[in-house]
Amino acid sequence: MSSSTDKFVFGLLLGLLGGAAYGLLTAPRTGKETRDIIRTNLKEKSDRAAEEVSNRVSDIREHAADQANQVASKVAELKDHAAEHVSQAASTAKKQVSELKTSAEELAQHYETKGRETLSKISGKDE
Repeated sequence: MSSSTDKFVFGLLLGLLGGAAYGLLTAPRTGKETRDIIRTNLKEKSDRAAEEVSNRVSDIREHAADQANQVASKVAELKDHAAEHVSQAASTAKKQVSELKTSAEELAQHYETKGRETLSKISGKDE
């Protein structure tokens, strides 16, 4: 419960007790009549308090459900955003790997050619 709800319930109970005490002290009725009036007043006030608490609980539940839906929506949005970034990163990585593979193949071919030329010069075939 929030502090405002706690304050409300405390104030309600304090008001009930104060009203009952005041009624007892100032009532020119018999004890049975006073008790009946107090019982009726307490019943009415407790019914109103129960209704107020029920309404506040419903409001809190609705607010919590709204917040949960907003969080779920934001999480889904972030998940989609992250998936998009992962997909872009994977695509970039594949492209770079392909470029590196092509460069490595070109270098290998270049050095194989140079190696053959060097072997050919060493063995004296190009003299």
